[in-house]
Amino acid sequence: GFEVADVPIEVVMQDPNWTLASPPAPPTATVVFSGPMGELLRLGIDRPRIMLVIDEVRDSTEFHPLQARWVRVDADLRRTHVESVRPSNVLLSFERMTTRLLPVAVRTRGELPPGLELASPVRSDPPDVRVSGPTTRLQAMDSVRLVPIELGEMYGPSTVTVAIDT
Repeated sequence: GFEVADVPIEVVMQDPNWTLASPPAPPTATVVFSGPMGELLRLGIDRPRIMLVIDEVRDSTEFHPLQARWVRVDADLRRTHVESVRPSNVLLSFERMTTRLLPVAVRTRGELPPGLELASPVRSDPPDVRVSGPTTRLQAMDSVRLVPIELGEMYGPSTVTVAIDT
């Protein structure tokens, strides 16, 4: 067979209650192909990958088998077949997803132009937003930070649309 090493294992999460906590272990596999030499040589250009779809998570750490039918190649290789995948299993670590309501932290930078002053504190509308993500990341957050508003660019009463600072 024709061996291709370092084939990336891509995990596709379908379970909305969990997220991947770390890359798969190991992150790559070796795939053995058989087929006509012309098609096999194209595997060096159109690199294969393994698509591991996770429909339901039962535990925070799980072993999952790697199956030949999950190997994906973009090239049209009609007569090439996957013979085997090594290792036969991969270890996946998951983290629960959660949702929290967090206050929006408005930030400013610079000074207002001469002759202007703030009539009231800068505020956001809405003052709170619902955030979803891995539990450990959300527990560490006390607010959702906005990209700083440049006060030097204000020329009177203003409503500014600002992106969330990710």
